[in-house]
Amino acid sequence: MLGMYLFVFVVAGLAVGLAVRRNRRIYAEVQRARTPAPPPGRPPSNFRDLVAPVAGEEALAAQVCYPDGCNWFLFRSLLGRLLRRLTGRERLSDRWPRGLGTRGHTVLAVTPTRLVVFAATLPPARLGDQLAAWSRAEVAVRLEYVERKRTNYGRGYSETERETPLRITLDTPDGAVVVEMVGQHVDTAEIYRALADKAPDDSVGAPELDLAWLE
Repeated sequence: MLGMYLFVFVVAGLAVGLAVRRNRRIYAEVQRARTPAPPPGRPPSNFRDLVAPVAGEEALAAQVCYPDGCNWFLFRSLLGRLLRRLTGRERLSDRWPRGLGTRGHTVLAVTPTRLVVFAATLPPARLGDQLAAWSRAEVAVRLEYVERKRTNYGRGYSETERETPLRITLDTPDGAVVVEMVGQHVDTAEIYRALADKAPDDSVGAPELDLAWLE
């Protein structure tokens, strides 16, 4: 019996390890996917132009998001999700695709009147089912750029990764939502601009980007 438990533990550990490695590759692709284009003209987007035909109105911004920052804190995120479920404080975003080792991701889109959430695949960028939608008037939004640091250790070396993702907290009629987006990305800057009515800058801790086209 002990041997069976040990076997299951080892297999689960290998599966999680492979999922984490694949998710980091996808995360890196999202970071490199687009760089800000010089003005004039609006830079291209992975998902923004795909949202309008589905939403039935212009999409101001759309970007891949990670529920509870799961792309950085896998085990802490999964543990927090389990504890919230056990204590009856589960977030709405706990049910959304997390992009861990699969092509299943979550996309948050902002239109002039609504916030819309879709399942999506990447790469290539494709929208799936609509997961949620709310009128912007009925959602309270909090935006915060946060510092992230993670050290990876290998045989004879260590590597420190740093990132400043945008953390978005939504109080919606259907429940709480907490997601993070890649900070140094033009699509994330568009999300911030659409929700805060101003371009992100040093005053909010945003990473440096050429955002003259957003002013």
